[in-house]
Amino acid sequence: MFRGFLASVALILVSGGAATPKTAAPTAFSLVLESAANGWAARCDSGCRWHELSFNCRQACGAIIDANGVVTLATPRPESAPFQFTVERSAAGVRATARTGTAWQTLSWDCALDPCRARVDTYGVSGIDRTR
Repeated sequence: MFRGFLASVALILVSGGAATPKTAAPTAFSLVLESAANGWAARCDSGCRWHELSFNCRQACGAIIDANGVVTLATPRPESAPFQFTVERSAAGVRATARTGTAWQTLSWDCALDPCRARVDTYGVSGIDRTR
């Protein structure tokens, strides 16, 4: 009976260790993200394959931002970029959720006015500009 208990504990420990996801090391990047009621714009200063881009949508829409560009959440995006995160607009502001390559998991900042700019980089958010 004791051997059965030890075997069960060993199985739980082994299966729990195998299920632990590995996270990528943070990738150096820095960009200025601008949110508006009907879209997103960004300027990448480092770590991207692009410099400036934007897109519009009918109403507040989420976006995927990575080293390859910015697309809507509805656009399929492979996980091959060195960094990638999603952003969504709410009544209170903006929320970013990391997918890979950042030192943070989630960020949020107040953006009651349109447009709202913030610098997002490997380590967080700064330089929030609530007025144009």
